[in-house]
Amino acid sequence: MSLRMKILYNTLVGAWGGFVAWAILDIVLRLRLTNVWLDAVLNGAMVGMCVGTLVSSFGGLMAGRTILVARGLSVGLLTGLGGGILGLLAGEAAFQSGRLISESVLLREVIRAFGWAIFGIGIGVAEGLLTLSPRRFIYGGLGGVIGGFAGGVAFIAIVQMSSLQLMNRAVGFALLGAFIGLFVGLVPVMLREAWLQVISSGRNEGKEFLLDKRVNTIGSADSNDVALFGDTTIAPKHAEIRQENGQFTLRVLKGQTVLVNNSPATNLVLQDGAQIRVGRVKLIFRRKGKA
Repeated sequence: MSLRMKILYNTLVGAWGGFVAWAILDIVLRLRLTNVWLDAVLNGAMVGMCVGTLVSSFGGLMAGRTILVARGLSVGLLTGLGGGILGLLAGEAAFQSGRLISESVLLREVIRAFGWAIFGIGIGVAEGLLTLSPRRFIYGGLGGVIGGFAGGVAFIAIVQMSSLQLMNRAVGFALLGAFIGLFVGLVPVMLREAWLQVISSGRNEGKEFLLDKRVNTIGSADSNDVALFGDTTIAPKHAEIRQENGQFTLRVLKGQTVLVNNSPATNLVLQDGAQIRVGRVKLIFRRKGKA
């Protein structure tokens, strides 16, 4: 899956997660809690779990990587749950303390949106935990903050402006999930430094892989950072790309073969546009700002 398509899917899946949370809260459970703190916990937990599990696991599902699906379900559930509860409790606290600043309910609602930003962090850091990438942990968290706040403002606007009491929360939760999914996917791509794109035909065609770890492994096993399926000539762990001293170095593991620009390579600093062949799969190395 290309990185652009992943951003699109993140947005759609996030929106679906928000809608599912609304359906469970307002159609299935139909709970009307008078205690604002318990209400915040319930809403935060449900939205966090639904958006978190769907956004965190869907990328692995589209890539056909069962290990990422399983991890995504568990990590997304926990980070979404924790982020949702903490975020909405913080947002409610900000709303209540907003009386010290202004009596305007609308202004206090905007202040409450910062709670959604905290909630977004829980969703955003999940992919960093899944891939064990510190950089994606930071970028995902940043995307979660932006998406959570933007989605929170959109949620407030829908609830305040719409007279359809049943559907305004549905649209609001869907927009909230969409914004979080959008920015969690967008920020790591915007701030990326290097990536690989599959340019050969076949099962892997069009896939793109971020190279955002110090060591990025390449192979046919599901656990690799660059997982290439459907080619029996590719070893479970075939090669790796290391980020060292501002350069990206391809290191081919003992007994394996990799071609770079049609020449065998064992230890080579990659330049932007370098064509890499692993088994029958052809990839192109891209580095931002180096074209």
